[in-house]
Amino acid sequence: MSKLFDFQTNQKTIFRVVGAGDFNSFCEVEIIYYYLNNEILLFNDILIEGIKTLQTLLNKAIEYKLVTFDLDERKGMGFLWNEYCNRLNFENQDVDDFTSPFHLWSTDSTIGIDSWIYNIDERIYLEVSPTYRWHFDEPTGADCITYEEFIAEYAPINVLEINNRTAQEWIKICEDIFDNF
Repeated sequence: MSKLFDFQTNQKTIFRVVGAGDFNSFCEVEIIYYYLNNEILLFNDILIEGIKTLQTLLNKAIEYKLVTFDLDERKGMGFLWNEYCNRLNFENQDVDDFTSPFHLWSTDSTIGIDSWIYNIDERIYLEVSPTYRWHFDEPTGADCITYEEFIAEYAPINVLEINNRTAQEWIKICEDIFDNF
């Protein structure tokens, strides 16, 4: 896989889009998040899907249209997503998912990572959070834990404040990507 684009803040790469083969709107890409010397897969699908979702959410965020209410900043949006999935799966309730307007990307359940963009007090945040890997699968394997164990230790991987200038720069990168097609 070769580097296609970097999204940076303060000259530091936050995430990178990588791909193999021909570069076009339907090429398969991965979006890798860099945090504490770790590379975390956030997305693995076609380019247009990942970049268009990022562009749409950033445009909403700079206009403060992704405002959250009653969000526990220590637990973040990912905590609410896990609670929603747990209620949906195990209690078979007809519950609303109010996290969906903020959802950026996700990985499959074997990896269990979701990302979000939202506003709190006119600030923009990018959150990367773990998702319980066995919400919709039978728990198996040596690394399997119960949902109760998972949620008791739950914390977002990172919640990064993004200033408006950086958000605008990232939107411009998205626009430049689409201009190349």
